Amino acid sequence: MDFASQHRQRARDALSNLGFDAEAVSSFDDKTLDRLVSAKFDLPGRLRAATCDGLEKAGLAPGDVCFIMSKLQGAVAGPGPGSTTTGGDLGPESAAMAGVSATDALVFQVAKAVKQLKPMLEPLLQRAYGPRSRSSAQSEYRPAALQYYTGEPQPRHATCAVSGVQLPVQDVVAGHIYQRRWPPTKGVKIDDPPNLMLMHREVEQHFDNFAFTVTPVELKVVLLDKKRKDKVLFEYTDDGGRQKSVKLGDLDGRLLAVAAGTAPSEYALSVHVASAFDHALQRQWCSAADIPPTVRCDRELFQGFLRDSASGGSSGSGGSSGGTMM
Repeated sequence: MDFASQHRQRARDALSNLGFDAEAVSSFDDKTLDRLVSAKFDLPGRLRAATCDGLEKAGLAPGDVCFIMSKLQGAVAGPGPGSTTTGGDLGPESAAMAGVSATDALVFQVAKAVKQLKPMLEPLLQRAYGPRSRSSAQSEYRPAALQYYTGEPQPRHATCAVSGVQLPVQDVVAGHIYQRRWPPTKGVKIDDPPNLMLMHREVEQHFDNFAFTVTPVELKVVLLDKKRKDKVLFEYTDDGGRQKSVKLGDLDGRLLAVAAGTAPSEYALSVHVASAFDHALQRQWCSAADIPPTVRCDRELFQGFLRDSASGGSSGSGGSSGGTMM
């Protein structure tokens, strides 16, 4: 077993010690396990002391955060060590004990139920809105994205469109703008290059989780999670041999580094930016006054679509309520 596999197994063991059964542990992918290890949550004691904010800062997807927090709360309010009862209900009183809001408590309960019913709900989950994509089929669409943005299907280097830094191609992923697990839409072909952006893998993670978004037309980066502006996303060596780093705050206000004629889909960016601002407003990362006029228009159209869809009045193409669902 190699070094990475050993650490992932430690993370699985920590999850098992928390009370997850084998099937639940297997539902955590390698990327999530690696993030648990990086944040030292592979240590049982540290994982038992984890908080919602701590897990989010470790880079876990919201669904995984909710699932783990529901189990943690089960350990607080449940029957105790050695019990075979799963527990984990996060009522108002126990939510207060855990330091989370009543809304988060409801999310934890729903996340637990969804995880348990996942085999039956898989077709529905594929249509669920969410703030993160799972880029598990990179080999299928990445060459086309590289060809579109660099002119070569297998270049040695590629530029991260968001940071503007040229990187070894192995450090660059083709991240979806309109995410793969959002509802199907006629507005964009999901794996076509205009719905993809070349980004450093850490930049993609934060784009998927709405820490920042990119405005359509202007192609301007807007930082939403300003509290994490000092987080270092990646380091690189410049042409002069100097070591440099890119922080989340460095991205704010940048224009996308894409060549003329290769701009991403305006439709996909419109949906992402509307979803991201809804998510940010709910998390109190910003206020309505912070929303640019052009984005405000996109967001109003987006919310109108959601209302129509909920009332059965619309059968058109959809956007994402990634923020509104969280």
